[in-house]
Amino acid sequence: MKLNGYIEGYFGKLLSWNEREEILQQIVDQKLNTYFYCPKEDPYHRLNWKEPYPESIKKGLGQFSKSCRANEVKFLFGISPGIYFKNSYDELFRKISESRQLEILDVVILFDDLFEEQNGEKHAE
Repeated sequence: MKLNGYIEGYFGKLLSWNEREEILQQIVDQKLNTYFYCPKEDPYHRLNWKEPYPESIKKGLGQFSKSCRANEVKFLFGISPGIYFKNSYDELFRKISESRQLEILDVVILFDDLFEEQNGEKHAE
């Protein structure tokens, strides 16, 4: 399946759930098929990725994921553990499990925007 759609993956103001729904409608109207959730300003996506999402955000993520499915749009949920990973596999699996509990079907693990971005040895760790 070819993925065409929108990536919410930038630094800057977080979108509201209503704004995301408006973008979803544009995706549908344009006959695109993917919404990729990975905003850098979501602290539970990147800087505090090991922490569970608060209930209010979980509710929004779960509802938005369902809205995407209802519109036949693939919802990709990004986790960006790169800055503070240090072999934190248990925390990563917990975060993936948390997304599954919200009926999020597709998870993407991102290792972009790392500090020491020119240091390949650090990236290999």
